[in-house]
Amino acid sequence: MGDAITGQFQPGTDTQVLWEEVAGTPWLTIRFHAIALVGPVVYRGLKLGYEVILKYTIPLQFVLLDGWWIQQTVIVFAPDAWFNLPRAVQPDDIAVAQAEMRAVLFLLFCG
Repeated sequence: MGDAITGQFQPGTDTQVLWEEVAGTPWLTIRFHAIALVGPVVYRGLKLGYEVILKYTIPLQFVLLDGWWIQQTVIVFAPDAWFNLPRAVQPDDIAVAQAEMRAVLFLLFCG
């Protein structure tokens, strides 16, 4: 109990065992994340707390989903199309890619 309050470990504490206990128990991880997300809401009140959480989590969600989408596209679905180009990239290829990206963004945000 003293370790958690002071933030320091007592001499002779096996930190490897502590880490394996936390990492090996999913419920401890879930509980930690729940506390980390609910803490600012309770501390700042409902209105300001939700604003703080949503200010960071919603953009982070888009960044993570975009990263996952790029990873799936590049590595899983078409690795040869990205890494082993049969010819040099032509200016027309760039124009087509830009037009496709504009169409995708239009459909995402306006469609």
